[in-house]
Amino acid sequence: MKNIVKWGVIGSGGIARRRTIPEGIIQAEHAKLISVFDINPDVNRSVADEFHVSAADSISDLLNSDIDVVYIASPVYMHSDHVIACAKAKKHIFCEKRRLASEGS
Repeated sequence: MKNIVKWGVIGSGGIARRRTIPEGIIQAEHAKLISVFDINPDVNRSVADEFHVSAADSISDLLNSDIDVVYIASPVYMHSDHVIACAKAKKHIFCEKRRLASEGS
C-alpha cells in the first residue's frame, strides 16, 4: 500500500465509533485504522473487534504502535493531556473541537 496514512484513535467510543471511524477513516482511500484506545476497556475491545484493529491497553501502547496520526475524541477535559502526549510522540494530531458556552446552545 502506497501513501497510506495509519491512524490511531483515542476515545474510540462515542462520536469516533458512530461517525469518524466508519464514515471517515474507514472510507478514506489513503487511510488505514491501526489501533484504538478508550478508558472503558469493554467499549475499546468492542470497537477494535468491530473494525478489525488492535485494542491498545493504554495511550502509550497506542502511540508506540505503527501509526502516523491520532484522532482524539476523548472527553474535552482530557484533550490537552492527549494532544501533548501525541505531540511528544511526534504524531500528527486531529482533535475534536470544544463548543464554548459563549457560542450558545
